[in-house]
Amino acid sequence: MTEAQVSIKSEKPTQREEVHAVIKAAFKQDNEVELVKQLREAKTFIPELSMVAMVDDKIVGHAMLSPAFIEKADSERIEVLALAPVAVHPDYQNQGLGKKLVNSLLALTEVKFGDIYRGIIVLGDCSYYSKFGFVQASQFGVCAPFKCEEKNFMAMPITNNALANCQGEVVYPAAFSCV
Repeated sequence: MTEAQVSIKSEKPTQREEVHAVIKAAFKQDNEVELVKQLREAKTFIPELSMVAMVDDKIVGHAMLSPAFIEKADSERIEVLALAPVAVHPDYQNQGLGKKLVNSLLALTEVKFGDIYRGIIVLGDCSYYSKFGFVQASQFGVCAPFKCEEKNFMAMPITNNALANCQGEVVYPAAFSCV
């Protein structure tokens, strides 16, 4: 696979079934497919932040960001985005496609949504997501609404210091209850 063969674009509604097939192949279960379906149906869905990786006009990867928020003790809400899921078809894994998808989402978010959302959260492999600049969310005083390994619940500010003084618990969209 050459660099020229790979393109990262916002998902089109006509590509949804192909995206579902990639997600199911990557996760070997339906939960993540159901999550994506429900996130797309939410009023807060931002189509531009659902991206596909294509090789020779074939969808081989998908990643999306969805609005969430951090609820502080004083009930103030800090708007953030949740990164989930990131899926690459098994035949194309370990070739940098996940990295391209995440980097494309991060770049778009900084340019187009940095004045709306303060940060991005992710629950995932800390050794993988730290490569993008994610750190333990606890460094910002941010905690998960569920039990998980602290090292794998991560956050990153969209712009410098955007997550300073954001102590609170993340509130995910209702769709996340299916995973």
